[in-house]
Amino acid sequence: MLTLREVLELEQRKIHLEIDMRTPSLKLLSLIWDELIYFGVKANVELTSVHTPLLMRAKQIDLTVATGVFFSPLPEWMTVELGRAHILGWMKLMEAQVAHLPAALLDKPFSDMLHDHGFLVHGANLNTIPAIENGLMVGIDQFSTDILDLAIEVNNSYERSE
Repeated sequence: MLTLREVLELEQRKIHLEIDMRTPSLKLLSLIWDELIYFGVKANVELTSVHTPLLMRAKQIDLTVATGVFFSPLPEWMTVELGRAHILGWMKLMEAQVAHLPAALLDKPFSDMLHDHGFLVHGANLNTIPAIENGLMVGIDQFSTDILDLAIEVNNSYERSE
């Protein structure tokens, strides 16, 4: 397994990285931040975490750092309109750049709404052909998957069909 430093050394190829901070630790954030500054790659990194206070602290360190917020499917009691307003409100409140949405929340009107407000849309855990195809059709900017070969195949097929 590579260390963060080893991965950031690969950054010389100008890849875009998402660093998911899974521990709610200011020490972790500080260590990550020091490495980003040392390698001069802050502009090519998106920080994500389920620990929203950690993302907000990253914004206190540097407002320009890109952050991505994870969202869950809407609870049964919540209307789609309320859910979309909730997500849009959180994105603005956190001054985030990327909304990480599960497949259940990916549709063209919501993707367009987020784009209209200047946010990127990330399809989270798209692990089936229909989920990946739907994400691409609704205009996601990026996505994560556990099945890389499938994702590359579907993405390449989609690009050829455009």
